[in-house]
Amino acid sequence: MVGLRWMGFLLYFIVGGKATCDVTFTCPDFNNNFDYPSGLIYVDFAEKFGRQLNPERGWYKYTEYSASEYEDEHTGNLLNLHTLTSWRDNESVSLIYRILILDEYKERTNIPAGFIATLHNDFDTARRAQMKIIGRFAYTINCVENSNGDCIQPYKDGHKANMLKHIQDLSMFIKQNNDVVAFWEAGWFGIWGEQYYTDELGDPLNPVYLDQDCDLPVDPVWIDRRQVIWSFFDTIPSDRNLQLRYVHQMPMIFDPAEPLPLMDFEAFDTANNKSRIGHHNDCFLRDQSDSGTYCDIETEKAYLEKQSKYTVVGGETCGGHNQARSKCSIAEAELERFHWTYLNKDHHLGVLSKWKQQGCYNSIQDRLGYRLVLRRAMYPSSVQTGAELCYRIELQNFGYAAPVNPRNVYLIMENVLNGQLFWAQLRNDPRKWFHENNEVHKIEGAVKIPITSMPSASYRLYIGLLDPYFDKLDASVSFYNIFTANAFSTSLPAAIRQLMNEKRIMYLGDSGDDISVMQGSNDVQSSCPVMSFANV
Repeated sequence: MVGLRWMGFLLYFIVGGKATCDVTFTCPDFNNNFDYPSGLIYVDFAEKFGRQLNPERGWYKYTEYSASEYEDEHTGNLLNLHTLTSWRDNESVSLIYRILILDEYKERTNIPAGFIATLHNDFDTARRAQMKIIGRFAYTINCVENSNGDCIQPYKDGHKANMLKHIQDLSMFIKQNNDVVAFWEAGWFGIWGEQYYTDELGDPLNPVYLDQDCDLPVDPVWIDRRQVIWSFFDTIPSDRNLQLRYVHQMPMIFDPAEPLPLMDFEAFDTANNKSRIGHHNDCFLRDQSDSGTYCDIETEKAYLEKQSKYTVVGGETCGGHNQARSKCSIAEAELERFHWTYLNKDHHLGVLSKWKQQGCYNSIQDRLGYRLVLRRAMYPSSVQTGAELCYRIELQNFGYAAPVNPRNVYLIMENVLNGQLFWAQLRNDPRKWFHENNEVHKIEGAVKIPITSMPSASYRLYIGLLDPYFDKLDASVSFYNIFTANAFSTSLPAAIRQLMNEKRIMYLGDSGDDISVMQGSNDVQSSCPVMSFANV
């Protein structure tokens, strides 16, 4: 790590040079300063290898809770704060899979308010543990098998009219708990909410309902299925993905069908519902079709490869798996190709054990979702109030996917004398920090230093990647912040390490790499984000 000073660079800020925050901002070109003379702090960062806890990615722990348990006053399957924090702290798990089984309400028009209140409290336990939920609704998870291994009727998965009313009943619960939900799976009909074995929406064992070429539901069935899926989709806030179980569903839920995956210009457009369609594969690596996950295998894989660059993919491995298909080389290739964000930590143990034996388990654990690594930071060692502070931060993503949900990026300055924190929200979108080709992503621009509200002092520079729903620098929500996979200098003072650990923000310097903020007299007109008191 290097901290050098360049008087010419410093003069730029002292005289109040104009630095716009458009694409053509006029900050000095860091790339041309190969010798980094006096005035510029230049820091290189080392990667830290191994398991790392981060929100909305990685292994999940399966949990379930049913209406029958509520009606019988059984509380054993309600989320437990001690259990959740143990998973988080000891197993680096940030995701809870939560299937909510509405078995007792299958024949009822309304869902009782008491049950909904219990769900509110249940999700609040996850909030207090600073974890996120992968949610799914279903009416049954019980399958009675015939000699061929198929479930037999009645499947007991619910009536369409009641499903639509229940979605209405739960709409406020869904909206009010959006902060603690990472992703929703489509669910509702079919055993396990997997939209296959269903009494009213197309029995898969009845040939009347199927296109025999590919075992797909025919159009009359899709009218009802679309109605349920869209009712739920419209209930979910627009900043969350909805995951469908089968890849052929992803284009077919639209009417007319949308056979083309997302293009770059369509991604993250909440007005375009295609930008929010993800996938969950609950039989990953079982066979070539993943037990019907794919129908027209190569066509659907080509679709999913492109769609999943921008939307979430997750799921679990499967019993009865194909020994050749579930080996490490194939598993890692498909996890990367389809941008996997999460996997079940406890299923299927046969596949997970094989990965441990073959040596890819730890790599998969590290790469599920995003794995962000700071590479370099550059910024001046001095700036005047009223002027602009230029910066460049470089990072890479070595995970399988980019972060899926929106995230706020902050440049943070800490007053070394009194610990007061200031921040400015930057205009970067971590959802675009893709892993392809080991691209180096640049966070660069300028922030305005206010002329009056920031005292002259030495400041340390940090970057924070915060959840918009928990948008403050506070230890009570800090596990919702992304922390990069870096081995920070062992020479950092204890105060810096404490702040990084408590707030889960990243220091962008080495020991002594402080910025001197001096009183200025020229208040530069600026379109850049302005440093203000941080929300703590």
